[in-house]
Amino acid sequence: GIWPAPPEAPGFVQLFVDVEDVAAAVAQVTALGGSVLIPPSPLPDGDELAIVRDPEGISFGVYRASAR
Repeated sequence: GIWPAPPEAPGFVQLFVDVEDVAAAVAQVTALGGSVLIPPSPLPDGDELAIVRDPEGISFGVYRASAR
């Protein structure tokens, strides 16, 4: 997908990893020393995502598609 970034943000690419359970993936990230940028959030189409940061500071998304 393509989403708008804040006007002050530089251009970037965000990697997303498909997971079965977004909340469990976020819990694992934090248990391993990462942090949460955007907590698990439902999307209008029923999908769910979260944006996290690993201990080195690299952000990525975890994503679960709805059963459509």
